[in-house]
Amino acid sequence: MGTIYTDSAKRTYVIPFINKGKVPLKIKEARPDCTCTFVEYPREKIAPHQQGVLHITVDMTGFLPGDVEKKVGIYSNSKKSPVVIYLKGKIVRKE
Repeated sequence: MGTIYTDSAKRTYVIPFINKGKVPLKIKEARPDCTCTFVEYPREKIAPHQQGVLHITVDMTGFLPGDVEKKVGIYSNSKKSPVVIYLKGKIVRKE
């Protein structure tokens, strides 16, 4: 996430992915590690070799300055489920 200033602590990250499997990929659920994180994910199946996109919004308004790490578990019909996405950054006071 890089450096996040306290006056602009809400950000959305766009994460494209490709289904490298041989069957359609169905994301069943996305579980963020806290209520400050919201995930939008494709509700339809992603065909093999096709791209999907995750939108992860993190609102760290009110967080104290310092290092921050957020996790999102992506649960699907894949044998590698869940896939965990880590977002790391540092909150800094705006001078």
